[in-house]
Amino acid sequence: MMSKDPQYTPPDKPWSGMGDKRSPTRPKRQPKPSSDEGFWDCSVCTYKNTAEAFKCMMCDVRKGTSTRKPRPVSQLVSQQQVTQQFVLPSQPKKEKKERVEREKSDREPALKKNSHKKMRPRLKNIDRSSAQHLEVTVGDLTVIITDFKEKAKPSSTSATSSSTASTGRPPQPERLQLGKHREGALPKLVYSDVPVGGNGPKRGFIPPRVPGGRRGAADKTGPRSPHWYNRYIMRQRGQVEAGGGSVQSRPEPPMHLAVVACGERLEETLTMIKSAVLFSIKHLYLHIFAEDQLHASFMEALESWPDFIRSKFNYTVYSISFPSENAAEWKKLFKPCASQRLFLPLILKDIDSIVYVDSDILFLQPVDRLWAFLSQFNSSQLAAMAPEHEEPRIAWYNRFARHPFYGRTGINSGVMLMNMTRMRTMFFKNDMTSVGLRWEELLMPLLQKYKLNITWGDQDLLNIIFHYNPESLLEFPCQWNYRPDHCIYGSNCASAEEDGIYILHGNRGVYHDHKQPAFRAIYEAIRKYSFGADPVTSLLDPLEEELLKTTHTYCGKSHPLFTKRLAHSLTNISRKAPHGR
Repeated sequence: MMSKDPQYTPPDKPWSGMGDKRSPTRPKRQPKPSSDEGFWDCSVCTYKNTAEAFKCMMCDVRKGTSTRKPRPVSQLVSQQQVTQQFVLPSQPKKEKKERVEREKSDREPALKKNSHKKMRPRLKNIDRSSAQHLEVTVGDLTVIITDFKEKAKPSSTSATSSSTASTGRPPQPERLQLGKHREGALPKLVYSDVPVGGNGPKRGFIPPRVPGGRRGAADKTGPRSPHWYNRYIMRQRGQVEAGGGSVQSRPEPPMHLAVVACGERLEETLTMIKSAVLFSIKHLYLHIFAEDQLHASFMEALESWPDFIRSKFNYTVYSISFPSENAAEWKKLFKPCASQRLFLPLILKDIDSIVYVDSDILFLQPVDRLWAFLSQFNSSQLAAMAPEHEEPRIAWYNRFARHPFYGRTGINSGVMLMNMTRMRTMFFKNDMTSVGLRWEELLMPLLQKYKLNITWGDQDLLNIIFHYNPESLLEFPCQWNYRPDHCIYGSNCASAEEDGIYILHGNRGVYHDHKQPAFRAIYEAIRKYSFGADPVTSLLDPLEEELLKTTHTYCGKSHPLFTKRLAHSLTNISRKAPHGR
């Protein structure tokens, strides 16, 4: 038996073998207050929230009740699922440590074996002292490219020195061609005299052979028809007299005129060409860029003109051609095919200078007068255009443009005189790199940067280019690009008020609606004129009668400006017209 000890105190908690009986005289133990009283745990993220919280403070899941289960937020669940896909299973520390040591031991023999070799290969045959750093930024991405010259070969020393002596300047290194066009995107034009039907020999285009291709293999970059080059026809007048066979003296170089026609622009373009040929003095060479379905119609119409008119010009019809990587994007910019003008320096590589005009242009003066601006270019100018507006209060660019533009009111590219040799060789300043870029390097990065901010397509890109290179542009008077904007709110072209209109630009389709009847009257008069008819009685007199009916409009009130230079040009034609026609 257990002896009674006065100092013995029974334990607070009964033994396990004594059941749950407690002493009736002992007071009950009070439970300790819990620090978690009133808090609730989130059933999704297990975060401990306060009793007052209706939603989980961590994951926004509502507090569940006896009748409603907590519903997790769908966005949180999707984020957790995505996160779990990329979580790598953790490896035990011991296994990870063994793996690292094993990989290290495997690398050591290889490092010892190749210790005499350099890990990074060095470029050969380059002059490292000629490093030029090119920084290209598109959006938020900046790429730094280092360009090196190739080491001069001993055999080429004499050739280099002779080139330097003849040109007066050292040869320029080849630069990195950013956005270089894939071969075949802008095809090289190869001239070859071939019989292509019709009367007498004409000159056509033969597609260049693909490097590495076998003779007779189809050129995948060109049309599929085996005789597709028959479409690229330009009229070739012989330089040998038909009877005597004596060679004539070399003729004066022609003036080059380019136009782009897509969609329903055939008749409008032919009327423009008609006005250019009708008034010109020197020989013209036409470069017509058109969709393939229009080629036959252009050639049929031009070949139907009288011989005394056809003898004043040659022509070439080209397919529309853009860099293959971004052809769709360039073609749909602003209007179909309008941006083709940007690539003329890259397509017509053998031509020094050219006049580009929109299809809705009408010449009221000889093209020779416009061509003469080339002789006024200084050493830095390479293009000439007219301003978009003369009056800043109604101008578009200074009020609405979301991109840089030239001068006070911007420039209009409907009539554009270009020295393409200078355009191909110049390095243009820009806001994307700290160094100048060539024309072909500049176009695509510029489009990518500003395509969400431009409204008038390629004209806006030209405004951006000449904003940063204003010294390269000659600005000619508004009379060389007279548009409805110059008279719709009253006459605001000072040069036209003094000397008359030299070139009429019927933009916004005014030749084909009744919004500006004065412009439409000029267009219809030239379109309906028959070659060989008296130009004064058949064109000028009926036109003046029609213009008198348009005086209810602001442009119609300025109708003397429309006929002032035209009357002078038609008088010269009448004086030079051959008798008996």
